[in-house]
Parts: sequence; C-alpha cells; structure tokens
Amino acid sequence: MALTYFGIAFATFIIVAVSNVFHISLLSLGSEYTTASGTNTDYFKTLGLMGYEAYYALHFLMLVLYAVGEIVLFYFFLKTGLLPKWLVAWGILANCVVFIGGALQLFDVPVSFYLFMQNGIFVLSLIIWLLIMGFRPIELPQKE
Repeated sequence: MALTYFGIAFATFIIVAVSNVFHISLLSLGSEYTTASGTNTDYFKTLGLMGYEAYYALHFLMLVLYAVGEIVLFYFFLKTGLLPKWLVAWGILANCVVFIGGALQLFDVPVSFYLFMQNGIFVLSLIIWLLIMGFRPIELPQKE
C-alpha cells in the first residue's frame, strides 16, 4: 500500500512539474508576443492556446491522481485504525468528489468550484483534529 501511495504521489509530482513548465512558458510567450511585430502574431496566439489547454488538462489530471492517492492513504488509515472511522469516511468521500470533479473537467464538463472546495474544508478539519487529538495509538508487534 505504501508503494502504491508513493507511486501515485510521484506521478502527481511529475505532472505538477510539467504543468508548471507550461505555466511559465505562457509567461515567456506573452513577453515575446508584446515585443513581436504586429503583422505576424497569429502563431503566438496558437501557441498560447495550446499551452493553456495543456496546462488546464495537466492541472485536472493532477487533481484526479491526487484524489486517488488520498483515497489510498485514507484506506490505509481505515485498516490501521489511526483515525476515527467517521473521519476516514469523510476523507474518502471528499476525495471521491474531487476525483469526479477532476474527471468531468478533463472531459470539458463544467463543474462548480464547490466540488473542490469541500476537500479544502475537510483537510482543514483533519489538520485541526490531528493538532488537538493526534493519531490513535497502536501497538506494534514486538521483536523477540
């Protein structure tokens, strides 16, 4: 389970890095567009649109992978009993909603920001819970 979570987190990291390259390249492209001659700027617009679409798709692909990784993590919490079951269920449900919202956005189906905002509310609640209550203690097997 740890390797699955690590693999998903690593893939998410790579997608974020590539997405940021597209994002930064849009800044460079915009800078070049402002200094280019006014007669032949159509290719800048085409490149800008392609860069924006790539950034958009990678962003929502990252959200889908993030949600899958978080579902794996909360399944681990469920199996180990480190968190209460109601908090784990909330985490799994919140990330299922993020997965659905991200997948719909990948197919150009507009969704409300509230589908993603609810996960932020959950994460803040989880942080407050962990700061106040911490993890439940578990007994580790003793080596003889």
